[in-house]
Amino acid sequence: MSELCPLKTASFIRSDNPLFAAPLFGRALDNAGKVCYTAGMEEITPLFADRGQSKTKPVADFESASAWKKADVAFNFVNYEYPFPHTHGHWELFFIFKGEISHNINGRSCRIGAADACLIRPADRHFFTLAKSGGDYWHVNFLLKTEYLKSALAPFGEGLYATLLADPEPLAFKIPEPLLDKVLHKCLQIQTLAAENIDWNVLQCKLLVARLLNEFLEQRCPIGKDYPDWLNSFLKYLNTPSSFSDSAGRLAKKTPYVYSHLSRLFKQCVGCTLGQYRAAAKVNYAKELLLHSGRTVLDIAAAAGFDSPSHFNHVFKCRTGLTPTEIKRHALNPALEPQ
Repeated sequence: MSELCPLKTASFIRSDNPLFAAPLFGRALDNAGKVCYTAGMEEITPLFADRGQSKTKPVADFESASAWKKADVAFNFVNYEYPFPHTHGHWELFFIFKGEISHNINGRSCRIGAADACLIRPADRHFFTLAKSGGDYWHVNFLLKTEYLKSALAPFGEGLYATLLADPEPLAFKIPEPLLDKVLHKCLQIQTLAAENIDWNVLQCKLLVARLLNEFLEQRCPIGKDYPDWLNSFLKYLNTPSSFSDSAGRLAKKTPYVYSHLSRLFKQCVGCTLGQYRAAAKVNYAKELLLHSGRTVLDIAAAAGFDSPSHFNHVFKCRTGLTPTEIKRHALNPALEPQ
């Protein structure tokens, strides 16, 4: 068997592989090219440090799997199947960058390929088996200590960590190709650095994890839907003061549709009626003027497209809970609490 590389629990791949020249973590090959799990770990795999764990429900240990035992994060390159169901004492975040593999998580199996990614919770029981199509397969696996992930997620919301733990679905997502290339190339760069640069390596690893977590959260909590170009342009127009006094027919001319069809499409895409959206846009504009301009309430009502002060007061209070006069009074004297 090949000697183990100096990056701990790691192993060599064939030196003639055109993709990598540096050692990769996870397995070793004997002289015949057959997979041989690294020396000193006598049973299933070098990832499991606690030999007293049940063989049917082993728990992967961070320090045994990590190149940097005292760090909060680490990563491995993997190009082999791992058919042993296991949980973890930490979190993992992996992404595929070449080939396909079957991933079974909590009893559910699916075939995944390039750009597929998944955040694995400590209690998630999963394993990998090679797809029937065969061929080269590679993925990068980040290891994240629990306290580190909690701190990384904290700025996004106090209950986010607990929400992810409780979600019954796999925490799967897709990595856009430009980000996939950047992360992969940075991993390769880190992999080839000397051991004395461990602090720098860990910092770079954390930056990569931050990018991947941001992408995961953006996909999990999208700001909005991907609208067609005509609707994006129409929404932008609806938020300009010049649209506030437009008639229904004039609004429809800003789109490819007659008003009746436009109303149905708008509700279907945006989730509220066109009238509700226009009212919100007008009120938001009026509120800004009330707070930050010296104009009168009557003048602001006209600027926001309301045909009468009474209509303005009614719509404004329905949407904000306050009258325009109350908002104006608070703007003039911030020490006063709106009644």
